[in-house]
Amino acid sequence: MQNILKIVIPSIPFLFIFSIFFLEVGLLIITLTGLFLIFKNKNFELFNNYFFKIIICFSIYLFLSSIFIHEIKDGYKYSYFYSRYIIYIVIISYFIDRFNLKNIFLKSFLIANLLLIFDALFQFSFGFNIIGLKTLDIYRVSSFFGDELILGGFILRISPLVFAFFFISRTEYLTTNNKGVLYIFPLLIILNLIVILISGERAALFLYILFCFYLFVFLKFKKRFKFIFLAALIFFSSTIVLSNKNIYERIINKTIFEVFGYNKFTEKYYVIEELITKDYYKNNCDKENKKNISEKCKNKKKIFLFSPTHNNYYLTSINIFLDHKIFGSGPKSFRILCSEDKYMINKYSCATHTHNYYIQLISETGIIGFLFILLFYSYFLILLRKVLINQNLSNNQHNFYIILLGGLLINFFPIIPTGNFFNNWLSLLIYMPISLLIIKDSNAIRN
Repeated sequence: MQNILKIVIPSIPFLFIFSIFFLEVGLLIITLTGLFLIFKNKNFELFNNYFFKIIICFSIYLFLSSIFIHEIKDGYKYSYFYSRYIIYIVIISYFIDRFNLKNIFLKSFLIANLLLIFDALFQFSFGFNIIGLKTLDIYRVSSFFGDELILGGFILRISPLVFAFFFISRTEYLTTNNKGVLYIFPLLIILNLIVILISGERAALFLYILFCFYLFVFLKFKKRFKFIFLAALIFFSSTIVLSNKNIYERIINKTIFEVFGYNKFTEKYYVIEELITKDYYKNNCDKENKKNISEKCKNKKKIFLFSPTHNNYYLTSINIFLDHKIFGSGPKSFRILCSEDKYMINKYSCATHTHNYYIQLISETGIIGFLFILLFYSYFLILLRKVLINQNLSNNQHNFYIILLGGLLINFFPIIPTGNFFNNWLSLLIYMPISLLIIKDSNAIRN
């Protein structure tokens, strides 16, 4: 069994890419084995951490509110089984510590990252990837993810695990002598930026750039090296955006249009009056001739929160929250309630989820559920402060924890469009850095 686990755990990043089903099967095998050994040896130390406690409390809240409060039961499986995410993470951490797999675990993320970089650049150049999957959108490369346009988000979320690999040593050897840190590490940062750019995922691009500036500020490197790296990052990203018409169109032109409303690019996207007008159905705007739309259907708004569409989702979610302030309307209830007249802004108010973790949680789990994610995020900030003031950490330890905490701060960053908070694949991914923060040698920053 030990040999099987030593294969399954390093395969996790590849299962994220190729099969969510086999990922869940692999995690189930790891978890059942881990729980058996933990109870057998009565080794419960890894469960004694804030990450586990807050997510378990949140899971219990979801479970109880789903049974006794929420009328919409569509998301019951997320309420009943949400605790599995943190149990998976704790068990992964247990085996990483037990079998000394930290190095190979992080190296597997590095190899997966390099594979995606090569494949994405190949697909961008030739229109198909190394297994023949074609580019489905001229603005967006998806690599092995096919018609799921999540490549940029995946690269963003594994980057902290990949970058942490370069600082896994307790000694100062890596930061002073190893060319991997001085050359490969910054090159990888730039290559990941390029892949996110060609993926067309603007939220991932914004968060990745924010993450890079975070690293620029908090990593312990010589200032000269930092500024050379920052200049290279700006140069390469600007060159790619300005030299490629499709990337420029999506990243610059479309973003300007979606944030600032009507401009000369309007006709390339969609009719803004339809998207944000309140009481769209009540005013019979859907029956109007689009070429001669009446004044009551026109919109005067000039600035939107990310885009008119996101603006609709957020306003609709707030309307739902106002009717379910304390406990929310229930996980995954937005996609049902968003079509009701009392909540909807217009006919573009609906989607499968809200597209922002915090707005989704406050509408679907209420103020109580929202408090959990606020406490969770606050704890990341507390740990960051502990790392910054801890004089006993070596430079490599400092950088290792800075990168992992930065990953969590980015994964749960509040002011950006996101995926569904209750999505299996995404939930597993965003919690993954915790597995390296709850092993024994991280007690110095958690206590």
